[in-house]
Amino acid sequence: MPDEKLVKEGVAGTDKKMDLIVTIFPGKGGIEVEVEGKDVEFFGEDIKRVTAETLKEMGIENAKVKIVERSPLDFTIRARVRAAALRAMGVEE
Repeated sequence: MPDEKLVKEGVAGTDKKMDLIVTIFPGKGGIEVEVEGKDVEFFGEDIKRVTAETLKEMGIENAKVKIVERSPLDFTIRARVRAAALRAMGVEE
């Protein structure tokens, strides 16, 4: 799959419990993920892994991602990352 291009900032999610806010920016040199939140010491690495896997599955190889987590489950992380990435690629909903 070709390297999909991010053309702008994309945001998805809420600050409610069991959710997260994902902000994706165009990046260089790979996928960089920063996670903030109350459970980051317990789940931060898992959130980073799921985020990177999701972006790679979408063909995105370069991105800067900021996540504010509220204890989300994997399926929520994937959905929010996909939505933010599509918005960052300029895809209309």
